[in-house]
Amino acid sequence: MKKLNKERNRILLLAKLLFKDLMRRRVTLLILFIVPILFNVVILIVTSEKEDPVVFGIFSDETVRMISRQALSFVFMGCAAVSFLTSFLAFNLVFKRVAEDQRLANCGYQPLEIIAGKMIVLMAIILSIALYEGLIILPFLNPMYFSRLLTGFFLAGLIYSCFGLFIGSISKHELEGIFLIILVANVDIGWLQNPMYFSESTNQEVIKNMPGFFPTQMANAGAFTNEFPLKALWGSILYALVFFTGAMIAFWYRIKGRIRGYITFN
Repeated sequence: MKKLNKERNRILLLAKLLFKDLMRRRVTLLILFIVPILFNVVILIVTSEKEDPVVFGIFSDETVRMISRQALSFVFMGCAAVSFLTSFLAFNLVFKRVAEDQRLANCGYQPLEIIAGKMIVLMAIILSIALYEGLIILPFLNPMYFSRLLTGFFLAGLIYSCFGLFIGSISKHELEGIFLIILVANVDIGWLQNPMYFSESTNQEVIKNMPGFFPTQMANAGAFTNEFPLKALWGSILYALVFFTGAMIAFWYRIKGRIRGYITFN
């Protein structure tokens, strides 16, 4: 019990110090909260309120629903904004802090404790950005279930923050890591998960197996239907666990390898 308490206190201390370090980077935090506003301003300027037939892929009945393009865009781009922001932040928390993490490991921290501390900070930021995104679209959207809409935003951030941790742990150079995040996030949640695109797709199974499918469907279901898609919830959690497990394994080898001198990542 004492050992568990000691490990918990070490993780919480690490998370506290990491959070304080992030708070000193005011420009970064400012960007985190400006980007969602910019996304929504663009939607207001360029998207019409014309209604289109939409099919949500998470439901077996595949009922066609007539929904405003603008309303769909707010939900879809909300998921995209949270995903992009959290994935880049997670990437930087790993890739940009290699020297600091190595010093922590030399002082007795285990790799799992270090990444757990990072995840606590990420969870707080994901919650904040998801709530912020939900609140700024409320004047333009009347979701049927606001809590479920926020759940979709949170799950999107959770999946892509774990993805960012994974890419940050395996990347040898910053450019390749950024390119991988942009490529995957843009193709998946920034393009294929658009409900209007999905409704017209000739190969929906490919889209349904992408990481962004489940959180986007959860957000859309909460905004426009009475359904609570449990499949979307469990699918999101599964994707997040897969990416987080990969991140833990890669981070462990990264830190242990640098300490022992067997592996060089720079």
